[in-house]
Order: sequence, then structure tokens, then C-alpha cells
Amino acid sequence: MEEIKNNSNIKYVLILIGLVALALSYFLGYKGYQTDISDIKDEISSLETRYNDLKTKESKRKEYEKNKKEADEKFEEILLKYDAGLSTKRIIMDCHNIASSSGLSLTSLSLSEPKLFWAFGTEKKDGKVNNKDINTYEMMASARTYSIQATGTYNNIKDLLDKILSEKSKRRVPVSISFAFDPTLNTTSCNISITEYAVIQKDRSESESIIPEYTQGIENIFFNSLAPNSAQ
Repeated sequence: MEEIKNNSNIKYVLILIGLVALALSYFLGYKGYQTDISDIKDEISSLETRYNDLKTKESKRKEYEKNKKEADEKFEEILLKYDAGLSTKRIIMDCHNIASSSGLSLTSLSLSEPKLFWAFGTEKKDGKVNNKDINTYEMMASARTYSIQATGTYNNIKDLLDKILSEKSKRRVPVSISFAFDPTLNTTSCNISITEYAVIQKDRSESESIIPEYTQGIENIFFNSLAPNSAQ
């Protein structure tokens, strides 16, 4: 009788163990499996959304490429209007050559230090920067102000202004101009304040300084005066 009772207890224990095993398999296996399925469904939904977005963009790829090419060309066209630097040597020689070609005598030229005032791609709302930030950004906008004093005729000065404004490779902006007429010498002197802008970038090179060649000789040294042996 006792043996039958023990066998019955073992049977119940085995049934209980089976139920526990079934519960554990549900919570550890089936429930986890359901979670994996849910995650996979979410991932599929996300990929389908991305796929549809990429499919729409792919249908317009040629249009995008065309628009990008046109935008890049316009950007390069505008960028070429600005020099890549504002070196003292280049500005001095530019002003000298422009004044000389206009028939003016350049009497003085004063320059301020170049200043950085804008960073392309900066997150700052106003874009303002300082000269210490030159290595921080790939492309920077710079400005330099200088004053030209020259003497000649009124038409010479008009020609000078035309050349300043018509220079295609430079972005010069006359800020102020004043005139003074000398009735004794019948000449006009002018003082022109100019701000020149540049766009600095690592792969851009500043325009070369054009230094004119002069023939060496007595006339050149003494500014067209007579040589000593030719004096009358």
C-alpha cells in the first residue's frame, strides 16, 4: 500500500516538473521568440520606409545630379570673383599698376590689417569669427581696407575708378572718395578709401603680384632729367 502511495506521489511530482518546465519554456523561449519577432517586424517596417524614400530619390537622381552640377558651377563662378588672399605685396603692386595705367601719380598708399569676418559652414548665427579661428574652418571670408592718394587729371581719376570697379578677379568696393583741384598746377588729387574682400581656402592660391619690368639707365634713375654730360 505504501509503495502505491509513493508511486502516486512520484507521478504528481513528475507532472509538476513537466508543468514547471512548460512554463519556463514559455517564458524563456516562446515569449523571447515573440519579442524577437516583434523587433524584426519593427526593423522591416523601418527598412521599408527607408527603401521607399531611397526609391523616390533614385527616381529623381538625374535631376538631383543636374541641379548639383549647376549649383557647383554657379558657386565656382562667384568664388572666382574673390581673390584667395589680401597680401600687402599684391595690393601695393595692384594699386601701382592700376594708377600707372590710368596716367596717375600714386603719392601714397596706407593699408589696414586684414580681418576675418565670416566662416562658411559655421553654426554661429551671425557667422562672426576672429583671426585666431583661421585654422578652424575650411573656408573663411576676409576683408582689408586701404586708402589711395593719387594726382592727375579728372579724367585720369575717372579711369582709375573704372578700373577698380571693373576688375573681374577682385572684389573691391570704394567706400569714400574726395577730390582737391590745384589751379596753379592744373591737376586734381584724390583720396580713395577701398575695402577689398577675399575668400580663403586651403586649395585656393592668391593672385600673383605683377611687378613691371623697368629698363635700367640714367633716364630711369633721374626721372627723365637730362644726363649730366648733356646739360646745355
